[in-house]
Amino acid sequence: MPHFPSSLAMTGYHPAAATDHPVATPAELEQVTAAINTVTALIPPLWPLEDYVAVNPFLGFAPRRFLEGRQILRDVRDCELLLPAAYYRDLFDRWEIAVTDVEQAFEQCVELYPDLYSGSSSQPLMQQLAEAAVAERSTGPVDGGSTSERRYSTVSEVIDRRLGSSWSSHVITDISRHCGLHYDRGQAAWGSPWKHLPLYEAWREAFRISRRMDMLGLRGFRRFVAGLPVEPDQAVASLLGRLAVPTEHWQPFLHCELSSIAGWASFLRYRLWQATLTDGCTMDEHLVGLTAIRLAYDAVLAATYPGLIAAEGSLCPADGPGPGEAAPSAAVLARHFFQVAAEVAYRRRPSSSRRGRGRPASISVAAPSCTAMTLPATRKARCWS
Repeated sequence: MPHFPSSLAMTGYHPAAATDHPVATPAELEQVTAAINTVTALIPPLWPLEDYVAVNPFLGFAPRRFLEGRQILRDVRDCELLLPAAYYRDLFDRWEIAVTDVEQAFEQCVELYPDLYSGSSSQPLMQQLAEAAVAERSTGPVDGGSTSERRYSTVSEVIDRRLGSSWSSHVITDISRHCGLHYDRGQAAWGSPWKHLPLYEAWREAFRISRRMDMLGLRGFRRFVAGLPVEPDQAVASLLGRLAVPTEHWQPFLHCELSSIAGWASFLRYRLWQATLTDGCTMDEHLVGLTAIRLAYDAVLAATYPGLIAAEGSLCPADGPGPGEAAPSAAVLARHFFQVAAEVAYRRRPSSSRRGRGRPASISVAAPSCTAMTLPATRKARCWS
């Protein structure tokens, strides 16, 4: 992981003093291109308001299985695709999930994930969900929105967590201002003189003279920007090397970086989407440029606060499973199992009931005094009838 000499203390250090950026080899550039292409495929396009089209935000994950896609997102973002265990427990207690739904869901889970569900049964999963639901009511969601599964972080996020600072906000604001001005359609009172250039080149020109980041505490930022490679892919390779990110972690780390500015990344994904309609081999250098820009801020922050990110595993995992390969916990498997059961139950109900017409009267069920979720014979008979 990143290591900086102890002499590079924050006081008196100018990050731009080390502006030598080694030239990436053709093999490294190919790896950068492959990593960015993989990340680009995961980013949903975002249409502008004038011709807005609603897009599935998980469009890029369509070829993947649900738990695989969930783990990829949990690796790089503080997000959750599964609802809390208490939600599923409530559906079960209200009989909105029947025994047949549970049994069918378990069969589907075994078929889709034989390595995770084979050799088990539905009862231990129900017990696990019940215990997780009780824990949620007393301590908050279990594996539901916490950062316990997060394995990749941007430098600004690491520093903010340890110092309580706002560097992530400053970086996002800086990038958003530049993108808003660069892609302005006549609304700005003062237009950018570099709109004719690609995004990254325009940013280099603008921030070679901007004093904002220097005034916020990143002294030497302008000289650092001026010393960056002219080509964005060269800059990405150089900055990944400066941050000492291992090659095998490039793709998820870049995904993490772009996820921190997801709105603009999705807008540029839309531009690429439009371009590929006429040329399927198009690679939008603006999206590569956005990646280089985001990395540049983190590289300067890393050099300004070397001690805070020097610990192994601060930016990406030092060991353990590979990217997206971490095994889901027992609580996650139980919640996914009941998510499948809820979907089976939804498909089972008549369409009129789903629309709110002809809905059967609600059933009042007393709350159980223990955490166990069992299937009594009386309920089995009623569900099967």
